[in-house]
Amino acid sequence: MPNIFIEGATEEILEGRVWIFCGKSEVPVEGKYFQELEIKMLKKLYQFEIKLPLKTDLGKHPVIGSQDYPPNRATLVKVRYRDGKAKGYKTGTGEIDIKNIPQAEGEFFIADITTQLKNKKGKELSLNVKINAKAGIQSFDECPKG
Repeated sequence: MPNIFIEGATEEILEGRVWIFCGKSEVPVEGKYFQELEIKMLKKLYQFEIKLPLKTDLGKHPVIGSQDYPPNRATLVKVRYRDGKAKGYKTGTGEIDIKNIPQAEGEFFIADITTQLKNKKGKELSLNVKINAKAGIQSFDECPKG
């Protein structure tokens, strides 16, 4: 199975290196930063990225665009997609069904995402995404221990 398979208004298989790592959120919520797990895949101009709170449970969760800022942002999964023309889709809604979250090198992040995203000009894009990405040794360098 490919690392990331995208279908909908576009169809793309993103195979190759997937980055999975922990880090501090870019934007504080109520004045506090929080730890996120980030999964990113690049292939030429294409890019697919999700960020989720480090302590996210398996199962279904709402999805927002990476540039959406609701008050409960710290509890939500954020999605961003860039197409082959380098046009970014960063706002929207959807759902993720997380089947596995890696805890160590060699484990897989497995999830299905259905999302409707928009770019800056308001153009909409519906995507169905299947992710099966293996974590490498670098994935957990920044994760809090314990």
